[in-house]
Amino acid sequence: MSRDRTALLISGALITIVFGFMIIEKERHLSDGELLLLELGPRDPRSLIQGDYMRLRYAVIDDTLDALSYTDPRIDREEDLIVVVRVDQRHVAEFSRVASDGEKLADDERTLLLRHKSNGYAIGAETFLFQEGARPRFEQARYGGVKRSRSGSLLLVGLYDEELAQIE
Repeated sequence: MSRDRTALLISGALITIVFGFMIIEKERHLSDGELLLLELGPRDPRSLIQGDYMRLRYAVIDDTLDALSYTDPRIDREEDLIVVVRVDQRHVAEFSRVASDGEKLADDERTLLLRHKSNGYAIGAETFLFQEGARPRFEQARYGGVKRSRSGSLLLVGLYDEELAQIE
């Protein structure tokens, strides 16, 4: 076997292993993560290039910016923010406050990382693609359902209506 072929086989095997671990990690996140329902703010219901697609905006981001003065030094430095949300029995998470260093959380509180982006803040689950023709169903969405891992990362799992039923 030539060196090139051996290198190609080894590279392919390493890529397969890396992607396998990434898939296992996402599956673990889906199965073990805690469901949080985040209220949606105004959103864009269509992308001409990508088809039926919804750009999600979360009320927790607007609530955070409302709670902070726009002259707050954390915003001026364009840094990430950690916010505390209070989660009720129905899994609905609502903004409570911007986290302080070393503070203890109550049993019904969780933290969310708001990443600073060039166009504002994001939680990392801002887009939702759906099957063509399903737009009328998804326009009823009032909550974005995310799974929160122990480390705090979020994975979008679906959209939910006003009665907290997942939209299929």
